[in-house]
Amino acid sequence: MSDILRPGWFPENTPEIQVIENAFKGIIVDVFRSRGYIGIETPAIEKTSVLVAKWGDEVSKQIFWLYWLAQGGEDLKPYSLRFDLTVPLARYVLDHESEIRFPFKRYQIDKVWRGERQQKWRFKEFYQCDVDVIDEDLDINYDIEVIAVLHGALKRIFADFKVSKNLEVHINNKNFIEALFNELGIGIEKRPLLYKLFDDFYKVSYDDFVARSDDILWTEGSTRLLDIIAKIRWNHDTPPSFEEITSSIDAPETKGALQEVHQVYSKLAHQWIKVQFDPFIMRWLDYYSGTVFETFITGHSDFWSICSGGRYDELVESIREKHTTSRSARHKKYGGVGGSIGLSRLLSRLLDAGFIDNKTLPLVETLIFNLNGESIDYREKIASLLRESGISAEVYYKDDKLKKQFDYASSKNIPIGIFVWEKEEGNNTITIKNLSSQVSTEVTLSHLTSSIRSQLDSIL
Repeated sequence: MSDILRPGWFPENTPEIQVIENAFKGIIVDVFRSRGYIGIETPAIEKTSVLVAKWGDEVSKQIFWLYWLAQGGEDLKPYSLRFDLTVPLARYVLDHESEIRFPFKRYQIDKVWRGERQQKWRFKEFYQCDVDVIDEDLDINYDIEVIAVLHGALKRIFADFKVSKNLEVHINNKNFIEALFNELGIGIEKRPLLYKLFDDFYKVSYDDFVARSDDILWTEGSTRLLDIIAKIRWNHDTPPSFEEITSSIDAPETKGALQEVHQVYSKLAHQWIKVQFDPFIMRWLDYYSGTVFETFITGHSDFWSICSGGRYDELVESIREKHTTSRSARHKKYGGVGGSIGLSRLLSRLLDAGFIDNKTLPLVETLIFNLNGESIDYREKIASLLRESGISAEVYYKDDKLKKQFDYASSKNIPIGIFVWEKEEGNNTITIKNLSSQVSTEVTLSHLTSSIRSQLDSIL
């Protein structure tokens, strides 16, 4: 069919790509759970007033609002599809506050919806894979842990799928940027423009960046700000001493915020994570405070960030203040930190770049061929034995020629074929065949699963 019937910018995978996406999810869940994060689900629909509690007009333009059928302006309803997984988490904490044990460490892998500007690798519906920690007086070590667990998940994906690329984490601290702006006397009204400018640093040319900075601050103020930032950027390979960094800074408040950056940087570097202090990492959503980070593939800036997040100490409180009446002088105030892997975009970028291909994984691990003579009951018995041992098995039922069955196995990238000849059924033996090497082996029924598992371990 030449016409695409589904709506544009809503991705839909072929079976070959879907099996890879499922494997990505499995790896991510395994890593998240290994660090004590508990999986939860939240509704796809939230109150719009909750979603925009800390965002404002800019984000509300990208939210999918829900309407009645008439689609008229007067039919606008107070509910929307969730824009991300972080704000629903903050709402979840308030709704279940008395039932949650803190610190609350959760992960969620779910779809979100955004009215993104249509361009390649930007989708209106996509999967995010989030980890977050919520607690009172949230320790900064959780900032470090969240970054490390997300980095670990990406590293596992790259290792398992043989993506021979390195990762680097760029960190910043919004408290530091705010303190620096205070020190330089930059007015409140100019800061949103600078946040957006900094967030665009890796998307525009340096000359354009400087020109926009000059427009906001005038040349003198722009030069002073950029000179300071140029001196304090550092990376994993050539970090200056903390004393060198702070020599460019005068105000104690700015030095204190920079010390927080240094603590996060040092602990990540000690975990063999390639990390860079990068003041141009801003995370444009208003709810971020403190540590912010983005993760890149080294040497592939065109990929943009593949994992990002940060601290959001006022998000839960802002929703409580606007939406609940159960406040008291003694109610708990929660801080949060989290991050997200943009699964849909990451997978599409890796495939488009050729770093992995859509034949990486089989759709099924074994196919039991139909030889037109052996007992269907015996083939079903073999299939059940394999499935019970954790090996996926498909029985070919149609009375097709062997060539057609081989073609079918090839189309699903099935690595192992199973053949039961009439004489083998009587003595409980089976022929297994590596469909790539074409090497066949006859095994007894009692050794079937161990033999196939050994072959799969060497193939996959």
